[in-house]
Amino acid sequence: MFGIESIISMMQGTGCSPFFFTSALQSVIFGDKAREQQSELMDVNLDFKERMQQMRAEYARERIDSQKLFRRESSELGRRYMIQQTLAQNEARKQQIEFCDFLKHGYWPLNTDVYTYLEAQKDMMESKTMVPMNVLVASTELTSDMRDAEAYGMFCEAVADSLRPLTPGITIERCPWKARSRSKAADALNVNYIMSGIPTVLIFPYLAAKGCVGIETAAWSFARGPQSMSQVKLLKINGVEPGDMRKTALAGVRAAIGITRDLYMLAEYHLPVAYPSLISREDMAVPEIKAAMTKYYGEMAQLASMPEFSELCSAEERRAIEKSFIKSNLLNA
Repeated sequence: MFGIESIISMMQGTGCSPFFFTSALQSVIFGDKAREQQSELMDVNLDFKERMQQMRAEYARERIDSQKLFRRESSELGRRYMIQQTLAQNEARKQQIEFCDFLKHGYWPLNTDVYTYLEAQKDMMESKTMVPMNVLVASTELTSDMRDAEAYGMFCEAVADSLRPLTPGITIERCPWKARSRSKAADALNVNYIMSGIPTVLIFPYLAAKGCVGIETAAWSFARGPQSMSQVKLLKINGVEPGDMRKTALAGVRAAIGITRDLYMLAEYHLPVAYPSLISREDMAVPEIKAAMTKYYGEMAQLASMPEFSELCSAEERRAIEKSFIKSNLLNA
């Protein structure tokens, strides 16, 4: 066999450079390595392409699943919405039946027709101006007289005339009740059933006992439902002479309306209280009225001083409210 040296000597003898041989040898060696590397790279590339294809397929499946999930959720939401609509329609039908039954059986105690009243109140509620509180004084043994058909209207007119300075915060209706109220609780619930959400105060003057005049109120603001109604026995005036019953009832009704009106205007519109500066010394001379005024206006002053309330008021509103309580010196008379 020939050795490397013999091959190189033979190539030199024929004029062939040994560099050609080494270059060819290197080409063969490195060519084989390059082919091996290229094969490895091709294998890696194939693996990469396969992984990419798998990722694309997985992504596509996930996207399809997401779309399916979205469609299922949309379908579920649609079904729930239809169920809620059905329940709402059933509730509306139920309320309509109840409403028709309410009118059919004559539960409405007021003179004003329900539809006329609601239409007028709808216009008022949609206005941009302040919504006054409706004042409805009930027909009772203290505000009406069976022998005098005009007595009830005259009583309501006297209340309205004496409280005219409190407008536009209140509207006092003349002769609102059809007949004498037989149940304060039932009448209050029946009126609230129709007028819920419309600021209203019902005033029930009644004979609590011999020589005792009572004033009960039922009031609500913009909230709806019977739970929004507050019904309280606001006053009881003892030791009233038989001839002074009507006069005392008038004083008690004025106080009840003034207190409720001021609380409504303070809480809803952040306006100063007004009735303590309007009440007569004669009415304040009644101990029970003075005690009620002191109690309720003291609570209003506490409400006005609370940070939660003050934050809702402008600086001008706060000054006006504080000034109104300071000016209410009749409370200390």
